[in-house]
Amino acid sequence: MDSVEIGSRVTLKDVATQAIISVELAMAADFNSGVPKISMKSPLGSTLLGRHVGDELTVQTPSGEIQFRILSVEGLGASQSVSQQKEAYHE
Repeated sequence: MDSVEIGSRVTLKDVATQAIISVELAMAADFNSGVPKISMKSPLGSTLLGRHVGDELTVQTPSGEIQFRILSVEGLGASQSVSQQKEAYHE
C-alpha cells in the first residue's frame, strides 16, 4: 500500500462531523493552481506524510484537535485499490 507524499491527493473524513474534504499535499512553491492544496509544513500536511488509506490521525489546530480518517490517496505513486477506498469510507 502506497503512502501519502508530496503531490498526493488525499480524501479525508472528519470523524466528529462526518464532513469529507479532498486536498493535495504540496510544497509552498506549488500553490499557483486553483486546486485546494495544503503545505507539507502545515500541521495537517506534516501529519499526513507517510500515512495510508484507513489511517486515523489527530491534528492540532488553533481551535482544538480534529480527528480525520484517510479515505483515499491518489497521485504520485499512490495507487489504492477501489476496495481499499470503499472499505475506508464505510468505517
